Amino acid sequence: MKSIYDHIVSEYDTKLKTYVEERRYMDAYKYIFKQKNLVSDLDRSIYLYLILWQIKVEIYLGIIEDAKEHFLNIFDNIILSKNNISLFIECVLLLDMFELSLKKDGIYEQLMNYDEENNWINLYIFILSFKNKSRNYSIEDELLYMAEKNTDRFFQSLIHTVLAEVYKDDRNERWYIELRKAYELNHDNLRMIRLMIQWGVKGDDELRKVKYFRYFPENKFILKKYYQLYSEVDGKGRDFNLFKFNLLEGGGTGGSSYLITYDDVNVLLDCGINFKDDHIYYENLKKLALILKILIYSLLHIAILITAGAL
Repeated sequence: MKSIYDHIVSEYDTKLKTYVEERRYMDAYKYIFKQKNLVSDLDRSIYLYLILWQIKVEIYLGIIEDAKEHFLNIFDNIILSKNNISLFIECVLLLDMFELSLKKDGIYEQLMNYDEENNWINLYIFILSFKNKSRNYSIEDELLYMAEKNTDRFFQSLIHTVLAEVYKDDRNERWYIELRKAYELNHDNLRMIRLMIQWGVKGDDELRKVKYFRYFPENKFILKKYYQLYSEVDGKGRDFNLFKFNLLEGGGTGGSSYLITYDDVNVLLDCGINFKDDHIYYENLKKLALILKILIYSLLHIAILITAGAL
C-alpha cells in the first residue's frame, strides 16, 4: 500500500510531467510555487521534492544560474529515496554536477536498489562506467538506443555530448560533429558548454562576450580561464595576490560577514550586523585596524560597509 507521501509525490509527478511535455513551463512554475506554499510548514521532504521540480523547470526556462544556485542550496539537505532519486539524477545531469553527486550520501545504494526503467538513471550509470573505463562493448549503439527511447531534446543533447566525449577519448574526429548536434538541440547544455571551453571550441573572443563562469562557480579550470582573460586591462596587469577574501564572525546569531579586499579597497558584506551605541561588536574586525566609512543598505537587512586601509 502506498503511503500518503507516495500519493502526493505521484500526483505532483503526473501534473508536472504533463506541463513539461506540453511545454507549459510557466504554468508548471506557478503550480510549484503554489504547492510549496501549501507544504512548506507541513513536510520538509515533500517541500524539497518540489524544489527539485522547480530546478528542473528553471532549466527548461533557461534560468540556469538560479537553477544551479537552488540545487547547491539543497544538495546537503536532500535525503535520497526511491521517490526522488530519478528527479535528483535528472537535475544532476542537466546542471553538469556529476562529480559533486558522487559525494552524495546514499546515491550508490539508491541506484543499486532502483528496479524501474529510467533513461536518466541509465545515462548516469553509463557516464559512471565510462568515467571508470569499464565498458567493453558498443558504446555508440547503447547511447543511440537511449536517445531513441527519450525524445526530450535536453536528454538527446546530453547523449550527443557524451558521444563527443567518447570519440574525443578515442581520438576520433567525429567528436566535433556530435558536439554540434548537442548544441543544436540545447544551447544551454552545461556539460557541452564546459567541454567546449576545455577543448578550446569557444575562443577567447566568444568567452569575453558571454560570462560562462557564472554557470560554473565550482569549476577551477573555467574560473582560471576567465581570470586570465580579464587579467589584462588597458595594458595593465592585475595582481591577483592583492585580492583577499576573509570570513568574519560576529559572535551571535546571523553573524557571518565577508570582507573582500583588493589592493587598498575593502568592502564588508554583512547580514544583520549588530550596531550598539555607535560601536561595532565584531572582535575579528577590530583586529584589522581599518578606518570605517559606513553605508547601510537597509533593504533585506543587509549592511554594506566600505572601508579604507591596508590589511
